[in-house]
Amino acid sequence: MVILIHVVCPLVIAAAHPSEILLTPLESSKAVGYDSDKLKLIPESSVLGVGCGNPIRFADIGEGDTVVDLGSGAGIDVFLAANLVKESGKSHWN
Repeated sequence: MVILIHVVCPLVIAAAHPSEILLTPLESSKAVGYDSDKLKLIPESSVLGVGCGNPIRFADIGEGDTVVDLGSGAGIDVFLAANLVKESGKSHWN
């Protein structure tokens, strides 16, 4: 099965006073639905904390599938999908 992931969302960034405490990328990613244990299995550099949610949890991705992520940013969903499709599948980003 080929699965296409493309999430479009408006990202509103508010200017914050420098003394305010902001969420770390990991905290922000967990806040929009990513599992912290699964995030530990992918490159830390792919966890920017600026995503729109966790489309992987809504997709029925299995071993051997091919996943294509359009507009993937740093690749958080591609890396998570790669763990699901395993060696017999493919995970691509754009």
